[in-house]
Amino acid sequence: MASGTIDLKSALDSMMHEHAQTCPRRHPSVYADAACMDRFRTLCDRVVYRDWKPIVSDMGSIPYLQITAVMEDSVNSGVMMENNTRPIALCEEMSDGFIFDLIFELIKEFELHESAERFRLDGKAVYYPHAADGHPLRSVRSMRALESANRRSAAVTSLIAGG
Repeated sequence: MASGTIDLKSALDSMMHEHAQTCPRRHPSVYADAACMDRFRTLCDRVVYRDWKPIVSDMGSIPYLQITAVMEDSVNSGVMMENNTRPIALCEEMSDGFIFDLIFELIKEFELHESAERFRLDGKAVYYPHAADGHPLRSVRSMRALESANRRSAAVTSLIAGG
């Protein structure tokens, strides 16, 4: 029976690759002036999704986009924590529409990660999307290899009957 994985990635990586291939700038791109950061922050302020917030941070004159949210820790019940997505480097050459698409894709990725973290089977997190060192995983092991009770019962009946 096939095992496989479930992908938790969005289209972010392919979008960023496509942008880098067509952009005249070297990436990650250093911004020219404060107006650029103001533009990115104004775009982020226009987006509403749950109580999550797109933010842009200045990391060494490179603007980085993240989604931030305060939510319950999936491991320590009742403990609230600030949670952030991976940072995505922005570029002045990106159109407003492209940045909105990036924000949407980052939210999708965050949702996929959170759904994998919170999905439980018999009380156990079977798709837990973190490596042993705590780093987030980009894919999780699927449950396709888990045999169904009906199939297992039929196999046992077949073995007992000599089939």
